[in-house]
Amino acid sequence: MALEYVFHQSQVRSISISPCGQFLASCDTEGNVVVWQVETTRILKKYKTEKPVNDCLAWSPNKDISLLLVCNEDNLLIFNPNCYPKEAKLKTKGLLEQMQEAWKTKVDSSKKKEAVWTLGSDHVNSYAFKIEFDKIIKSVTWHLKGDYFSTMAHNIQSTSQVLIHQLTTLSS
Repeated sequence: MALEYVFHQSQVRSISISPCGQFLASCDTEGNVVVWQVETTRILKKYKTEKPVNDCLAWSPNKDISLLLVCNEDNLLIFNPNCYPKEAKLKTKGLLEQMQEAWKTKVDSSKKKEAVWTLGSDHVNSYAFKIEFDKIIKSVTWHLKGDYFSTMAHNIQSTSQVLIHQLTTLSS
């Protein structure tokens, strides 16, 4: 049996299956991020990113948290697809509220940072948080518990750069 997921008109750069196995996310070179129901191929969410090329994406490995990371050129976007069962939706909402509180109390330093966290405008139809880098992000990998993740950036003129990030403290 073969299933066909029809939407993308440009090159699909990455796909990721949710840890529960019910959802698939895909991204392409036209700024589209799509969340699908695996069994039915039905589109549950569509997002359009600010910049055209989405290089990779990854679901949080924590089955109780519905978060999706998307590498969008020199940005990393944190989405809440809001497609998990009710209990996970509540835990995700609680985590995002904790992150918003951390955002309010975060002390801004004037020194140059490799990664700058910003708050998203809408947590349902857009990203919840964005991390801006000075290099193109090529890959992202979650820690098993789902609070930490790493990014690898690569700039043709320099060496690769790996950073570790923590959701609950909005730190890199």
